[in-house]
Amino acid sequence: MRNSPLGYAVVAGAVLAALAFRLAALDLRPMHHDEANQAFKCGELLEKGTYVYDPADHHGPSLYYLTLPGARLAAGRSFVNTTESTYRMVPALFGVLLVALILLLRDELGPRAAAVSMLLAAVSPAMVYYSRFYIQEMLLACFTVGMIVSGWRYFRRKNAGWAVLTGLFAGMMFVTKETSVVAYIAVVLGLAMCLLWNRLVKAGPTAGQTGRFSAWHLAAGLAVAAVVWAAFYSSFFTHSEGLKDSVRTFGIYLGRADETLHRRGWFYYFSILGWRRESGAPVWPNTPTR
Repeated sequence: MRNSPLGYAVVAGAVLAALAFRLAALDLRPMHHDEANQAFKCGELLEKGTYVYDPADHHGPSLYYLTLPGARLAAGRSFVNTTESTYRMVPALFGVLLVALILLLRDELGPRAAAVSMLLAAVSPAMVYYSRFYIQEMLLACFTVGMIVSGWRYFRRKNAGWAVLTGLFAGMMFVTKETSVVAYIAVVLGLAMCLLWNRLVKAGPTAGQTGRFSAWHLAAGLAVAAVVWAAFYSSFFTHSEGLKDSVRTFGIYLGRADETLHRRGWFYYFSILGWRRESGAPVWPNTPTR
């Protein structure tokens, strides 16, 4: 399928399917209260032109700032003139971008596996549902995939551009949702296990393909991530206290760790992504919970 008409057709079909499933009738369903909460925060930014990060009850600011250009075009500075589509368009487009990013793994996965992965992601019920839901999750998922993809391509090629892009995606993860630190830890542990495995079996990309990491490349990636963090959490350098609050928030999270609202067993998310049945509904794998 590499560079073949069929391969191009499958990739194009996956992107078109992602667009069709995510963009159709975005205003059909009434807003969930979580969506309305995020829309109200964005509406304040739209009308007042200011944003102050709240470390206790809201996540990072990227969702609001990335919604702002489209909201301005659609409604000027009037919150009341915005619609469900105004807000849901943002996670929908990032859901499509996530599907497209998989294409960058074609050399590692193989062209067939990459194409199939794109198709599955394009029509996945959970991926489609959350791409049409105005909360931070789909943006976080997209930026996480972007960090992994660009980081892996840097790992293989040692190109400064991929290092910078990795830093950009990593920074966008944190300004989207502070709990991205869990993903950072998972990625680092996964990379460490891969390196250990390749060293033990003397195979894989470490065999003469990776070379040495460049300290300059690492510094460039970290610098980009730091600029993204500073810009967004400081409300683009108008509220310096937001930078401190982005660190203080972890103390608040730890203080809430024993609350029962989000307490789940380790198997919970496997159950809803694997095989789940709601009362009166058909059995369907990969089912969203909202």
